[in-house]
Amino acid sequence: MNSENITNISALRSRAEEVLKSDTHALDQFERTDLQTLIHDLRVHQIELEMQNDELRITQERLIRVRQESDQLRECFSRLFNEAPTGYLVVDHSGIVQMVNETFLDLLQAQDTPVIGKPFLNWIDARDRSEFLARYTSFFNKPTNKSLSLRLIPQQGLPFYAQLEGKRADWDSSCLGSSKVKGNHLLVVVSDVTPLIDSNLAMQRAKAEAEQANQIKDKFISLVAHDLRGPLSSIVGLLEYLMEEAGHVLEKEHMELIQVARNSGNSLLNLTEKILNISRLNTGLITLKQEFIDAYMCIEECLPKLEYMRRQKRLRIINNVPPGTRIFADPVLYGEVIQNLLSNAIKFSHAESAIRFEACPTKPGTIVVKDEGVGIAPDLQTQLFDAGSKTSMPGTDGEKGSGFALPFCANIIESHGGDITVWSELGKGSHFTVTLPHIRPRILIVDDDQDIRTLIKTYLNILEDCEFFEAWDGQTAYTNMVELRPDLVLCDVYMPLMDGFQLLKKVRSTTDIQKIPIIMITSDRALETQERLLRKGAYDVIVKPLNGDELLTRVRRIVW
Repeated sequence: MNSENITNISALRSRAEEVLKSDTHALDQFERTDLQTLIHDLRVHQIELEMQNDELRITQERLIRVRQESDQLRECFSRLFNEAPTGYLVVDHSGIVQMVNETFLDLLQAQDTPVIGKPFLNWIDARDRSEFLARYTSFFNKPTNKSLSLRLIPQQGLPFYAQLEGKRADWDSSCLGSSKVKGNHLLVVVSDVTPLIDSNLAMQRAKAEAEQANQIKDKFISLVAHDLRGPLSSIVGLLEYLMEEAGHVLEKEHMELIQVARNSGNSLLNLTEKILNISRLNTGLITLKQEFIDAYMCIEECLPKLEYMRRQKRLRIINNVPPGTRIFADPVLYGEVIQNLLSNAIKFSHAESAIRFEACPTKPGTIVVKDEGVGIAPDLQTQLFDAGSKTSMPGTDGEKGSGFALPFCANIIESHGGDITVWSELGKGSHFTVTLPHIRPRILIVDDDQDIRTLIKTYLNILEDCEFFEAWDGQTAYTNMVELRPDLVLCDVYMPLMDGFQLLKKVRSTTDIQKIPIIMITSDRALETQERLLRKGAYDVIVKPLNGDELLTRVRRIVW
């Protein structure tokens, strides 16, 4: 029991004795039994007081321990707050700083500068203050999943990039020993992201420099290939002329040498053309002219070009792609891909084997070229589409190649937003899979007569996987064309607000939509009207009454 408790008990005893002395009742007035009862009660009260005193002592000791633990925790959290690796500050709705930690002061080099009660704006670089003011209210009210990136100005030195992330909190008045922080405030975490920003800027500069160097390289290669193509064409032409005109006077041995030279010249010429094609695609000299085409017909058109190669090995080429398989691609460039893949399959196929073209029902826009040839070694498969890697191998009949055909195919497909992959196993063959993005044709039907719009949709329902949109006048149609970028517009001529002639004129003068094909539909049978529509930029003209077969035939020239 400590001295303070002893003093309190002595004081209580003295007061009790004084009360007893002032009592007018003398002890001798009590009977013996009454005295015994009184002594017993006093003893009980004494024991109760002693027990209560013990409980009070234990409680007091417990309170002392709790206070000590609380002080330790407060000190611990204070150290965690101040010595955290990131800066912390508390701001109110006006952006006034209410509390900061030591790390934040270190970031600003402001240990000796008043920060509490000052606007946080004072520490923001002038270049970023407008953005901070514009975004602060939203950041304060709903900081979740938001961040601010801006430059802060330290007391000394150059501005640094900081990222701010916040969390709303209802702060207690005694939080971390501060009586200034009351009510709803924002706890802001401040991180120095200057190294990250500098790294990103360096990467962007390096990327820009690499792209520029790549463009210079592509232009140089293009110039060299272009300059080589002329002389090579002349050499091959002269050798062919020599074989035709002087072949009868030359010995067989000399003719064979000239033929070897001509074949080598043709190989170099083909190689130069492939290099030029890759360079043109990379430098943007070849631009995509995408349209909806029939993949089946694209394959069929390539077969005659390689018929001689096919016959040499007595191969069977089977086109299992369903007629009418729609893809959205540049027909010329996609045809180059199909031809190169077929040529590659023929080159590495065994005599009397089969090559198959197949579609993938579960992946629209996908065509697979399968052969039963020699296959490709696993270590070469990852390099096939890299123009910088040497992957060219002799064919089954010793055919030579440049190694540029597959990289050229990959560049074309990637420029379409698609990809090309290969599966192969030595001795079993190879599968080249070409996948293009699945694009649904958008058709805009424009007519002020609802029945006509419904009739046109009914006729065109045979076209699978199309999206139809409607407009009842030219002005609405123009707005829809700008927003939707349809692949085809079927438009009446005479409509309210803006007729077909006005719509054609406005569309053809708007760069972003001027190439959208528009088929005009009119009940005016006059040839002058139809010619005028075509001069205004109509893709085609259909005269009412509508015939379903005719409409479908005209539409299928654009949308399969």
